[in-house]
Amino acid sequence: MPSKLALLIGVAFSTGALAGSPLGAERSYLSDLPKKHEITVSDFDYPFLISQTAVLSSLSAAEAGARIEKHLRKPIVDLSAHGKDGRAAAPFKLENIRLPKGVVVGDQLEAIQTCKLEKCQMKLQDSEKPSVEKSANKVAEYQRLIRERVRAYLAENKLAGYEDRASNESFVRKMIGAWPFLAAKYPDVAKYFSGDFWKKLPPPPTFTGAFIKQELIPFGLSRLQPIYRIGEVFAFNEPGGRVFFEMHVYSDHYFDSSLRMWEIIPAGTGSQVIVTDIMEIDELTKSGFVRFLYQSEMESAIRRYQHEELGGIDGLVSASRVTPRGNVRYAQSTP
Repeated sequence: MPSKLALLIGVAFSTGALAGSPLGAERSYLSDLPKKHEITVSDFDYPFLISQTAVLSSLSAAEAGARIEKHLRKPIVDLSAHGKDGRAAAPFKLENIRLPKGVVVGDQLEAIQTCKLEKCQMKLQDSEKPSVEKSANKVAEYQRLIRERVRAYLAENKLAGYEDRASNESFVRKMIGAWPFLAAKYPDVAKYFSGDFWKKLPPPPTFTGAFIKQELIPFGLSRLQPIYRIGEVFAFNEPGGRVFFEMHVYSDHYFDSSLRMWEIIPAGTGSQVIVTDIMEIDELTKSGFVRFLYQSEMESAIRRYQHEELGGIDGLVSASRVTPRGNVRYAQSTP
């Protein structure tokens, strides 16, 4: 039975995976998209928060896909990415990874300068923190560590974790398993990122290319800092539509691990565009009381970020038709 507190705040608690939620394999909420034009669905399955926003576009799937790819390539870094053989070609131009200006000013700079083994706000491993703490040029050392993470990812398909976690590979696998719709609609993509990628095997034949990007993501809430993120975007021409899958190599705040996916699905002469973020957020892995205080704020921040990003892609949606109203919120129980 849901607790009285759960009923008061409108959160439905249950057990198990996400199969019964709006983010299950069927995603029946999409049938309301022609009427509502934009719908956001959030769900929590410990330790992951999943947020998915769908919009209806008058653009054809081909045109919408092209504009989204152009948008995703804006923060591209000139680095080798994974190819059709499942490997990234060396040598890697790691010198092209330069910290954005927003990372070396204000609170972000202070977080680098004060990073210590006991406390560091920059999402580094315990083995990395002492080198920043002892360095005379902490910003340069921090940048070197980020470049080394990217090198290990490209050369060895290693995804470094945070604090005492050596690798995020198992968490990526768990994230894939938490997305019933991913395996149902794009089984080859799900199989690749849950297994074959880590074995350096070739991607499925629908793979069309990949690229590395880095960005500073503004969350729009005064209490939350922008997120410095480096990731790789994999593109696929799937039978069900165009897919862009983002593997996040490093994020400096909030996310212990995360993935992102874009779908562009034909819908008559137009298209459905769906962006999904799945995130292991540090504060949401703490006590239930801390989750209760923090989850709604983080859901709002992610929803706003997705809404504004979709609205900022040239001609994708009509600003007069897209509103944040009519959103769905659904949360599951946690241990």
